[in-house]
Amino acid sequence: GVETGISAFLPSNIQVRGSATFQESYDANYHNVTDAPRTLLKLNASAPVYDKWLRASLEVQYVGNRIDNLGASMGDYLTGNFTLRAIHVWRRWNLSFSVYNLAGAHWADSTNTGQIQSVPRSFLARATFEF
Repeated sequence: GVETGISAFLPSNIQVRGSATFQESYDANYHNVTDAPRTLLKLNASAPVYDKWLRASLEVQYVGNRIDNLGASMGDYLTGNFTLRAIHVWRRWNLSFSVYNLAGAHWADSTNTGQIQSVPRSFLARATFEF
């Protein structure tokens, strides 16, 4: 397989990252490995919203077709995530709020007995303390 990535830090304090992975995975008997996509693509952009302490990030991910343990195709999917992060809100506390799977895309993941469906959209609020 091949993996590559690039990142850029622009003068306006905007950060952009991208990565791509292309692979063909086989087991010892030369059968396709389950839940191993041939293509993974990721693009991330982060920008300041207010001063340097509040940032917004958008990430887009593409996962290529995979097969489950029964040999069935799980298809490919595209999903996006958004995070708003406040740094050092109070002393050494950071806060963030994320929305995963912004568009409510549907995909399947492999299990030992077949496939399970993705969660349509999820939210996460987080508080972290820096030591």
